[in-house]
Amino acid sequence: MKTLVFAESKRFVNEINKVISSLEGEIIISTDWGGCAALLSAYHFSAVIINLRPSEYGGSLDLSLISFIKANYPSNNVLAIYDVTAFLASPEDENIIKRVAALSGAKAVFSNNEGYGKVRDYMLAVLDFNYSDNSSDNSATFLPSLSQYLNNDSIVSHYQSIMALDEDNKTVAYEALARSKKPSLLGNPEILFTYAAHSQLFSEIDFACIKAGLSSGFKPPKGNLLFLNVQPRSLTDVNFPEKILSLVNNSGMHPSEIVLELTEQREVLNARMYNRAIRQLKKEGFIIAIDDFGEGNANLEMILNTSPNIIKISGKIIQHVESLKAVRSIIKGIAQQNKAANIKTVAEFIETKEQAEILRDLGVDYGQGWFFSQAKPALELNRTK
Repeated sequence: MKTLVFAESKRFVNEINKVISSLEGEIIISTDWGGCAALLSAYHFSAVIINLRPSEYGGSLDLSLISFIKANYPSNNVLAIYDVTAFLASPEDENIIKRVAALSGAKAVFSNNEGYGKVRDYMLAVLDFNYSDNSSDNSATFLPSLSQYLNNDSIVSHYQSIMALDEDNKTVAYEALARSKKPSLLGNPEILFTYAAHSQLFSEIDFACIKAGLSSGFKPPKGNLLFLNVQPRSLTDVNFPEKILSLVNNSGMHPSEIVLELTEQREVLNARMYNRAIRQLKKEGFIIAIDDFGEGNANLEMILNTSPNIIKISGKIIQHVESLKAVRSIIKGIAQQNKAANIKTVAEFIETKEQAEILRDLGVDYGQGWFFSQAKPALELNRTK
């Protein structure tokens, strides 16, 4: 069982953690709204404890998080705790606070005057928590601030090979994938990129990942390409293409050796700036790929607007290639249409030899996935050069 605590007050965090650390399960603490949203996208929490503050000190954010959880993750139980002194609350005011929190989605509302032990008792009696079997209390894990994480150059790249789906199965490229230099919750790419999206740090996270991909100690062998992930919204930052070009030039690689893989995390809001950036990057020699074709916003319209050199067929489609005839027909159509347009195709998340052989027979050019290789650190890849 997992418990998420959202609070900026160190005193509150220390006091509530002291009380609930005797319960089973993991405790994760975040001081940032976007961090909480990212954690909720990755894990189910049996309890989400929120320190409810007066509106002038961030209370609107607290209530919006409660409402966000109710709308998107209703199975997570929200427990709101307010400070009577901070609210200068009379008994009538306390009733209003409790009603507002409950209407926003809190399952239970407590005041600090009641003692945090009451929160623990509620978790035991209503949410089916148990006391931990460990002789020592559980220690909490803190989610780092994303801005601090990026400022500390905490990202390193691992590299996964992309193979030709022919009889030779030779390596044609590597994709740089973000990992954390040290153990961290932000080492989970889903949490990292969701946190960045909720914090509107699209270009910042992409810049950090591209920088890591070019500076983590691995350069693909001559003739192999390097795939670097970019969110389309980052390209609406007026200076972002120049920043990418500068990083590539400083790495000793040429733009023609780089594939910018457009990963559609969020819809593009400024089509004019996006199209301008794509034209500029192509002019410099960059190769453009579209990721996860067949799901979300990675569709025919994006191909028409972007004119990519490569499309990567979503792993959510590939996983059914052995079992569903309709999926094989769809993939064959995608491969044929793109071949006619001189666009190369890559199948993602290939896990078996049978999948690879079927995809080759359907006309897909390249493959990527654990069947060929997991993502590896530079040190390991350099040994095999």
